Amino acid sequence: MKHSKTASRRNSLWWQWLGSFALVALCLLGGAMSSDRAPYPGGGDGSESSDEGKIRLLLAMVWEGRDLAPHNLTALTEFRRDYPDLSVVHLISPAYFTKPKANAAQIVAAIRSQMQPQDQAALLLGPWKSLAHAAQVIYRPAPTFWSQEAVPGDCQVDCGGDVPLNIYPDADVEKLLTKSLKLFDSHGLGRPIGLAVQGWMASQAVHEAATKAGIQYDLSAVAPDLLVRRLRHFPLYAWAKALWSEITPHSQPYVIDTASGPLVEIPLSLASVDYLTRKEIDSLFKEYVGIWRENPRRDLIFPLVLTQETAMHAVPLMKSSLQGIFAAAAVSHVPLAAMRLPDEGAMVWDEKLNRPVEKVPPPPSTQPSESKVETPVAH
Repeated sequence: MKHSKTASRRNSLWWQWLGSFALVALCLLGGAMSSDRAPYPGGGDGSESSDEGKIRLLLAMVWEGRDLAPHNLTALTEFRRDYPDLSVVHLISPAYFTKPKANAAQIVAAIRSQMQPQDQAALLLGPWKSLAHAAQVIYRPAPTFWSQEAVPGDCQVDCGGDVPLNIYPDADVEKLLTKSLKLFDSHGLGRPIGLAVQGWMASQAVHEAATKAGIQYDLSAVAPDLLVRRLRHFPLYAWAKALWSEITPHSQPYVIDTASGPLVEIPLSLASVDYLTRKEIDSLFKEYVGIWRENPRRDLIFPLVLTQETAMHAVPLMKSSLQGIFAAAAVSHVPLAAMRLPDEGAMVWDEKLNRPVEKVPPPPSTQPSESKVETPVAH
């Protein structure tokens, strides 16, 4: 028993030393990430060289609108405690507020408890039944991501989060978006500049309605190749493959022209940690390092997605993956920085540099101006 206690103490000291070393390393790396975000607003000192590109870590947290279970919120609290300096884009469904007997104050408190000052709130748009009714839209129960038929008796509290938004008429999509934005505003979540559609089912109608409402970024694109293992037997995979056939795990933002102006599509091409393994995430980041080295002046955005409703199971993988990413970046001497959605109106997306740049006003006209001829006035 004495030998066991001695070994246990030795192991405890070893793990304490190792934990302290890892914490110091992560703090140094995390500090580099949190202090060097320019040209993105809310970080950096403006001294970043325009010739230097970085791998930008875009961390998105999806709030599906299904439930706010204590065990998942606890897991997220631990995650944010361990990584307080990371920027997170929260994709929040307004369906939390439209469910029967929803307590808005408790919902807002739960969401706010997971947000740091550097975080951003964006919109997750999906045709939940309660949201459809609130938007005065006729709810459509099928098809769903998992079947062509609606599941009978599966709507005791709410349903529709797994119904593709693009089966709704364009006018209904606009109503759902308008109601969602009003719910955001009325509950103090602000005016989101970005959105994503549940199940990645963003259509041209979504893009048109989004830009018309002043939204600048869509985060709905996904790489179908990374969904095959988990989703190949379900309709969702076929729909995603048809909708995003050109998106790969390495795809980067691109500009979509709409009638109301440009919309920047930022692919969350790595789907979610729910669909990946640690080995796959490590391999993908190494691929990103290789791609970045080919053009180090250009930023490269590496997205990782965590879902609130599965946080208890997904947080350990996310933590492990981030440790691997930080370590790989340090070993490879690759500059790693946090990614936020740029929210300055004077910025435009430069696809060559893969980052927002200051909008350049058009040059003054070189055509000679016509002299104004005043018509004599008779007195």
